[in-house]
Amino acid sequence: MGSLPMNCLLLAFTILLQINGFHGCIEEERRGLLEIKTCFRLMNGEEDTTLLSWIHRKENNCCNWERVMCDPTTSRVVELDLNNLRILKLLAPGGYFLNVSLFSPFKEIRILDLSGNYWWSSAKTTDLSTLWNLEILDLSNNEFEGNLSLQDTTSLSKLRKLEHLDLGRNHFNKPILKSVSNLKAFKFLSLQQNEMEGPISNNELDSLNKELEVLILIGNQLAGHLPIQELKGPRYEQEQFHGERASNNWAHVLAYGTIIGKKRA
Repeated sequence: MGSLPMNCLLLAFTILLQINGFHGCIEEERRGLLEIKTCFRLMNGEEDTTLLSWIHRKENNCCNWERVMCDPTTSRVVELDLNNLRILKLLAPGGYFLNVSLFSPFKEIRILDLSGNYWWSSAKTTDLSTLWNLEILDLSNNEFEGNLSLQDTTSLSKLRKLEHLDLGRNHFNKPILKSVSNLKAFKFLSLQQNEMEGPISNNELDSLNKELEVLILIGNQLAGHLPIQELKGPRYEQEQFHGERASNNWAHVLAYGTIIGKKRA
């Protein structure tokens, strides 16, 4: 009986900690979000009206900010939806480079959408491996090129949880296929509307992750015979093809449709 008051006190303390201690987001992450906002303000200039809820007051809970989602238990940022925040569509001379280090404070982030911001690649845009909890990464509709450090296979191989990667509508060339072959968990890959040219061999398809379920390649300059037998082989079957199938030529993929390869059970 004598321990009852102490138990009640501990219970009250735990409740207060849950109410107050987890009320706001992690301070390091709050500062990181404000740095990201500064980056967009520099890009957009005086016309910037984005991320208005992201304000400097410390008492403001950044988990309630627009485009931010936090884990309800830890208050860690787990999702950032930063797509289409670029107002000025004309690129500055030399372009704006994506600085991946802006996202280093977010140790638990699982979903990161950076699409539609007209970012360029850069030698300074290096180590995505710091975002090792990523499950979904959308870099589509930017200005990334075939020599982007994203193709650093050592860096990419550390993204062990990445399942969904969208690199569509950029300027990647065919070697990107070899780079993403180091991703061991991913199931969805879009490379549509890039600058991939020439034939793709059975070996290049075979190097991709065995768990890959969706592969989108439309809108490139691929040519030659489509290795359709590889897609129908023991690892893949052709699940869906939109458009004509008069021949197994990449021109039909380019002009009409999407190949979705699905792993057999």
